[in-house]
Amino acid sequence: MMIRHRCCAALALLLIIADAKTPKPQIEITTSKGTLRLELTPDHTPITVDNFLAYIDSKFFDGLTFHRVIKGFMAQGGGFDSSLNEKPALFPPIKLEAATSLSNTRGTIAMARTNQPDSATSEFFINHADNKFLDASKSSDGYAVFGYVIDGLSVLDAIATVATHSVTVHGTKFDDVPKTPVVIESIQRVVVPEPTSEPTPEPAPRPTAAPKPRPTPRPTIAPTDADEATQAPTALRIRSGYAMSDADDAIMAQKAHGTCPAPVQAKLRWGCDRDLADDICCFNRNYAEPTGYAWGTSWPADVTEAPQDYYDPVTGRPLFRAPVGRSRADFLAESKAHGWPSFRDAEVYWDNVRVLANGETVSVDGTHLGHNLPDDAGNRYCINLVSVAGRSCDEWFGPGASSDDLLTTIVDLDVPEEFCGKYNLTAPCVYVHRSGPGSGCHLPGPPDACHRYVRVTYDSCPVYVRGGVDADDRFDPVTGVLRACADDVVKIDTTYWGPPADNPKPCGPQLIGTDETASQQLPVTFVLALLAASAALVVTFAACGRRSKYAPTEVEIPPLDPDESYEDAALV
Repeated sequence: MMIRHRCCAALALLLIIADAKTPKPQIEITTSKGTLRLELTPDHTPITVDNFLAYIDSKFFDGLTFHRVIKGFMAQGGGFDSSLNEKPALFPPIKLEAATSLSNTRGTIAMARTNQPDSATSEFFINHADNKFLDASKSSDGYAVFGYVIDGLSVLDAIATVATHSVTVHGTKFDDVPKTPVVIESIQRVVVPEPTSEPTPEPAPRPTAAPKPRPTPRPTIAPTDADEATQAPTALRIRSGYAMSDADDAIMAQKAHGTCPAPVQAKLRWGCDRDLADDICCFNRNYAEPTGYAWGTSWPADVTEAPQDYYDPVTGRPLFRAPVGRSRADFLAESKAHGWPSFRDAEVYWDNVRVLANGETVSVDGTHLGHNLPDDAGNRYCINLVSVAGRSCDEWFGPGASSDDLLTTIVDLDVPEEFCGKYNLTAPCVYVHRSGPGSGCHLPGPPDACHRYVRVTYDSCPVYVRGGVDADDRFDPVTGVLRACADDVVKIDTTYWGPPADNPKPCGPQLIGTDETASQQLPVTFVLALLAASAALVVTFAACGRRSKYAPTEVEIPPLDPDESYEDAALV
C-alpha cells in the first residue's frame, strides 16, 4: 500500500512538472490599428481553442475586419470583409464551453454565436469593458471566453473608439460598423519558449514598506514609493482574472469628466462636500482630502457594529463593506490613527475595486479612491471619505436595484420638455437611469413635479443599454419596458419621487420602502398582451442584429453632453 501511494504521488508530480513545461498558446492579432498579443486558455476551453487555432492555421482571418464595434462594450470580427460580405465558415459549429471559461472581463476574447448555444464557428469578440453579465449562469448559456490580452490593450481602446455608422448591404442592415474599416491584417501563432529546466534561484526578500510620515493638511501628496511592498500588481492581475501590461492607464484613462464617466452625485452621504469630492475623485491621482476630514462629518457616528456598504460617488457601485472581522471601535481607531477611513482586504468589493502598480486604489469606473499603505497586518487601503460617500440606487428604487446579479433597467417616464427638446423629442420622454449589469446608476432628482420611475426585471435577455435620454424610442413610454426584451419581463416595480432635486422626497400613490410599492409579477403571456399595441416594435434577442454569428446585442442610447449631467441639471 505504501508503494502504491508513493507511485501515485510520483506520477502526480510528473504530471505537474509536465504541465508546467507546457506553455499556453499565444497569438498576435495584427490590425490596421496596431497589434494585440493574447494568451489562450486550453485548460478552460480546449474545444474552443483548438477550433480557433485551426482557423488561424488556415489563414482564415487574414483580410477580414472588426465589423461591429461598440465603445465600452466590445469589438467583434472574424466573419466579414470590409464590404460586409460574409465569409463561409471552414469547420462545423463547436460545443459551447462558457460554463468552464473565464469571466467576460475587459480584454478577454470570446466566441460570438447565434441564439443557439452550440453555434460558434469563426466570429469572436474582445470585451472592451467588464461584461460579466455575458457569463454562463442559471438563466443564461453565456459566451465562452478562450483567452485574454497580455499586451496591446491600448490597441483595443483604439479599435473600440472608432467612429461607426449603420449601413445596409444587400437589403440587410448592419449597425455599429466602423466608418473606416478596421482590418485584421493577420492572426498568427506566437512561438512561446519552453520553460527552462534549470533551477530558478530564490527571489530576493520582498522589501518591507517603510513607515510613512503622517500626512499634512491638503494638498497631501500620497506616497509613491510603496510599489514593491504593496503587492498591488498581484492584486490587480489575480483579482481581475487576467494579466495586462497597460491596465493602469486603461482604467484611469480620460473620460467624459476627468477620469470619471460623469460628475459625482449631487448629494453625498455624511454631508461631504461635493466640489471637494469631484476634484478628488475625477481630476486627481495623487492628492487627498485633508487629514481628519472624516471626523468633521457625521460619518463616525453613523458607523455601526454591523457591516455597512460604502458606495462610489459617481456610479453608486459598492466599493467597501466594513467593519468585517473586527469591531466598530477597532475600525474607527485605526482609521483615526491614520487620518482617513482604512479598509482591509476582507472589506473590499474586488469586482469593483482595483489597486494599481504604485498602490493607487481606484474603482473600475475610474474614480480615485486613495492608496494602499500596508503595515505589519497586511494591506491597508487608506481611502478618502468623499470617494466612498456615494449613495446606492437601492435607497430610491428598492433592494437589488444596483445589483449586477439581476437583469434590471430603471427609467424615468416623466422627463420634461427642457431635456426632451434637446433630442427633438416631445415631452414627456424617457431617461435611462440604470441599464443592467455592469452599468452605473443615476439617482432621482426631479425639479419640476412628481416623477414615475419604473424598474423592470428581465429573465434572460442579454441586451446592454447605455444610459441617457432615450432618443431612439428603445423603451415603451407607457410601461417602461425595453422593447427588445419585452417577452423576458418577470417583474415591474414603480416608485415616485418629487422635488427638491438634490434631496428627492416620496410622492404619488406609492412610496418606496412601504408595502404599497407597486409591484407586478408578470408572466410572459401578460407582458406580451400588455405590449400588444406595440408588438411590431418588439424585437427578441434571437432576432436582434441580423448576423450569422453575433455577440450580445447592445442598444446604444446617446448620453447627455458630458457637461450636462442629469444631476447637474437637477433632473434625474
